[in-house]
Order: sequence, then structure tokens, then C-alpha cells
Amino acid sequence: MPWELPSSPESKIYLELLDDIAHETDATAQVEKFRAIAEADFYFFVKYAATFGKYKIDDKGHRNYGVGYWIDEPYCFDICRKVQTDIDERVKTPTYFYPRGHFKTELINKLPTIWLTLRDPWMTTCILTYKVDQMGEMMFRGLLEELERNQIFMRHWPDRLTPEKKDYPLWTNSAATIKRPPGPKEPSFSIHSLDKQPTSGHYRRIVFDDTTIKQTVESRVAIKETVEAIRMAEALTSGDTLCPHLGTIWDAEDTNMILAKENYFSRWEPQGCYDKAGTPILLSKERLAEMERKMGPYVASCQLHLAPIAKGQQNFDQGWIEYYTKPPKEERSGKVVHIFCDFTLGIGEDFGAFSVIGLGVDRHRYHLDLVRERIRQMEQFDKLFSLVARWNPQCVWLEDKSLYQLLQAEQARRSFRFRLGVVPDVSRQRPKEARIQELQASFARHEHVFPKDGFGRGSQSDGRDTMVQFFEDEYRFWSPLRRSVLNDDMLDAMAWVDQPEMRLTYPQNLPEQMAVKDLLNLWVSEKMTAKRSPNVSHSWMVD
Repeated sequence: MPWELPSSPESKIYLELLDDIAHETDATAQVEKFRAIAEADFYFFVKYAATFGKYKIDDKGHRNYGVGYWIDEPYCFDICRKVQTDIDERVKTPTYFYPRGHFKTELINKLPTIWLTLRDPWMTTCILTYKVDQMGEMMFRGLLEELERNQIFMRHWPDRLTPEKKDYPLWTNSAATIKRPPGPKEPSFSIHSLDKQPTSGHYRRIVFDDTTIKQTVESRVAIKETVEAIRMAEALTSGDTLCPHLGTIWDAEDTNMILAKENYFSRWEPQGCYDKAGTPILLSKERLAEMERKMGPYVASCQLHLAPIAKGQQNFDQGWIEYYTKPPKEERSGKVVHIFCDFTLGIGEDFGAFSVIGLGVDRHRYHLDLVRERIRQMEQFDKLFSLVARWNPQCVWLEDKSLYQLLQAEQARRSFRFRLGVVPDVSRQRPKEARIQELQASFARHEHVFPKDGFGRGSQSDGRDTMVQFFEDEYRFWSPLRRSVLNDDMLDAMAWVDQPEMRLTYPQNLPEQMAVKDLLNLWVSEKMTAKRSPNVSHSWMVD
């Protein structure tokens, strides 16, 4: 039927169509109308015919938790439209690389496969995945169960489907053929391991779903073999076979990244879990944060943000740095501030380092202040108390539990109290090099922002701005090899912000007047702190 697809899931056209179907007095005509619309509009098919359309939002942090349906989210609508457009326009090798947990298999593999087969009984689809016995069987089982249990499908496509498996020409755990006139020798749909592709047959559609997983990026040999296996699938195509690829990214040098560099795909547009404005594309920030904690920074950079860094990357890249132009004091407004401490026990090779980081609404880390001094412990305490007076942090984080008691005693002596925290044991037991290496993921995503004009001062023994010290002495030359730089104290202090066990929370969007109030409260707090803490020297600070 001629059909101009509605531009939004809220389009009144859908309500008018449903109303027209509901008021149809002839039962046969009612079925035919529904079927015609569903075959013309993939989104309508998913929402009103498929089981997925009845999935309520179960993400407790989501704005529509418990009352909305996933299919009504803009992300799902856009996926449905993109899939149908690619099919209608015969795009040969489109890619759909989206984060883990964003319904890729459901909306791009399973339901389009069913939709195309119900529209055209001669459709043949070959699904290729890494290993059928590891993930493919469950994937294929979901497809079969949708066909076996969906009563809407049975009612509206009785010429294709039947409740009795014995009525089908073929129905197994890895291949199935619906009711159809004689024709193709290939099953309606089948699933195969990438390394055990069918030896004969030419399919009208080949779906590459999760052909790249953890095991395929463990060595250069495994990556090469996977690339060759994907290329071998060309033997299974006919002249107009569609070959969509879907999955996530596992490494900066994985199979799909290599193929993308060779312009193998018709389209290459990986989409991370946040858009450019820092807004989640589907899941809530709370659920994404929990997934990040479980995955760890490196895996999350691949699986959620789709912005991997190469495992062999030795150095931080200068191009990863972002800058803000306001003075740090002004940039502090609206941020959740933490101070991360790397104390030294005395004057020696190492520096005492303090990193002041504000967590922004956009989930970026704003570096507000940075101290690196080779001074005695009591002088380090003076520096810390000055930083607290200046920045009014939510928490001051310590690496050493013994320092917690010492600082509590110092707080009592100075009549100046602030919240102290000790970093989790798991993070502390992780080697320093491993902690710093985890910073690479968020730096590579351009989520660390520094003051364009620096922090405004150096240290007692080094007149260079501490930002210059950081970039020239640590950031540019650091590598996971021990002692690759003379000192890595500033990187070590910063690294706590990205340790998954820290469970740091980012602020939500606040009205502008709240940001002004926050700045005013900070100013009052500083004045009161300075008044009651005469032992704190402010001479080193630049206002």
C-alpha cells in the first residue's frame, strides 16, 4: 500500500489508523488492514504486533520507569526507521554499532528478520555470529519463541505461521522454514558460527551479529582470522544480498575497526551511550553508571561509549585534552568537587600531590586546581587545608588509612572540619600503573577539561605553572612501564576519579539560580573558614 511513514512515535496518524481498524466491522477486513500497515511500517509492526512493543521500561532511574514502554523512546523509533530505510534503499553493508544493553539484536536482527519473512515468504536470512554454541543458540531461540508464541502473528499471518511445529517444512534449534510455496532450498532463517559457515547456498540477507567479541581480539592472529571469515561470507551472497553488521566495539584495533578503515562498510556511524550533549540515548545515567562500574573504564570505553583506546597505547595523547576558558574559580560553579590526595611521608624523590576535580553535569571532569610540592608532611597538611578553604569539596580522598586519623586530629586542632574518605581497598591494591592506565579511557573520550590559562601558579621549587609541569613532566611521557617518567604523582592523584569502586556521582541539571546560590554559599564558606582558621596560609593562592 502507498505509505508515507510518520515522523514521530507520537504522530496522530497512528491513532487514526488504530481507530480505523477498531471500527472496521468486517473481521477479515480488519485483519487485512492491520497486516497491510504492519508490513508497510516496521515501527508499527514492532509496537503493535511484536512482543517487544509490550516491554515496559524497567530502568529505575529512567524518567518513564514503570509507566512507559521502550518502543516509545526516540532511540527505538529512530532505530526502526533506520533499519527500514536501509532495507528500502537496498543499503548493502550498513552498520549498527550501539552500546551493550540497547536492544540491538531485538530491533536490528530478530524483528527485522521476522518482518521481512512475513512480508515475503521466499526471504532467506543467514545469521552469522562468533559461536552458535556460546551465544547463537540463545539468540536463535528468541526468534523461534517469538514466532511460536505470538498470537498476533498467528492471527494476521495465518498463511505463514501455524501453532503446530509439524506443519513447518523445517523447525530446529539452528534453522527454520515457515509455510511458503516451493522455491528456495535455503531455510527461511538459520544461524551459523563464523568459522563454520554453510558450504553452499546463497541467501538474500546475511546478518552479522556479534561476530567480534572478547575472544576475537585477544591476539593479532584471532583478529586476522575473524576478518578473513567475514570476507569469506561473500561466497554466500547473491547479486543483491543485504549484509547488515551489528554489535559493539571491543578494541581500537578489532575486526570491525579494521574493516571500517578499509571502507568495507556502506556506513560507519558508531553511537555511544551518550549523545554529544552528554544526554543518555536510552538508558538512565544511574544504570549506565552501574554498568560502567561493573565493566571497568577500559571495557566501558569500548562497550558503552564505543570510543576504545588501543591496548598497546603507551602514552597519553595531547589531542585528548579539552580546555575551559573561565577562571577556575568561576568554572567551579555547579560542579561536585572532590580533592584527591597523594601524600608523601617526608622530603625525598616523590612529590606530595593534590588534584581538585569538579564533576560536571556533562559527566566531564573539570580540573580546578593542582598542587605538586616536595615538602614535609605538616606543610602538605597546610596545603590541603588551604585547598579545602578555597574549593569547599564534597569530600577529601586519602590513600592511606593512617592519614585519616592524623587529619582528624589536625582538624580538631585547627577547629576546621571537612569530610574525609579513604579510597576502597580494591582500588588501593591495584598497581599504580594500572590505576593510571585506566585514566586513558576518559581522557581519550575528551572528558578531562583543564583551564586554558593554567592554574595560575607553580610550586615552591618550580616556577612553571603546575599545568605545564603536569603536561611536560608526566602526561606526555608516561607509559605503563615502571619508571617511564621520573614522577607520576599528579597522574596518580588524578587516577582516583576514574576508579570504578569510588562510586562518585555526577550532578544533575540545575536551574541557573541554583548555580548562583551555590557560588554564593562557596564564597561565604571560604570567608568563614579563613576567619576561623588563622593557621592556614593563603599566600600561595592566586585569586
